[in-house]
Amino acid sequence: MALLKVIDTNPSFAPRESGPLPERLISGNPAFKTWAQDVARGESIHTGTPLATACHGSSFPIATHPVL
Repeated sequence: MALLKVIDTNPSFAPRESGPLPERLISGNPAFKTWAQDVARGESIHTGTPLATACHGSSFPIATHPVL
């Protein structure tokens, strides 16, 4: 099936590293790593493997977006 994509759960390439926006950070120094693996529908859908680590005492709000 042409629309089916395989996602590697243990990618060998380097992730994109980031953190929360300064205005969203409550405390600590949380870090995010994302291994982007596919983009579809004019870049409106991004698929990959995420990893979020929160250092001791870190706190930040999580926002979810509705599925369209």
